[in-house]
Amino acid sequence: MVRLVLSGELSLELRAELDTMLEFETTLHKHFRVKSESLHITVPEQLDAPFDYGDPILGQTEAHLRQLLAKTAVPKESRVILESIARLRRFAKEVDA
Repeated sequence: MVRLVLSGELSLELRAELDTMLEFETTLHKHFRVKSESLHITVPEQLDAPFDYGDPILGQTEAHLRQLLAKTAVPKESRVILESIARLRRFAKEVDA
């Protein structure tokens, strides 16, 4: 069994790449576990730039997530919201490709 504990800072964009790699590893290794609660996600400047989803519902979803992010002061909640935005954008890019 392998247990990987991640801590430190990681950009939102790199978090998406890390998630892809970890998903692959978990499919290869039955007892591979990752704990990332101590990993702080930094928001790149490009997150403030508008993203064209090509679908109004996805755009509204990101707007709602941004509203939640603006209202929360809890670091764990902020991290979950930021990761949600990253996954939403990654999903939109994969669908568009």
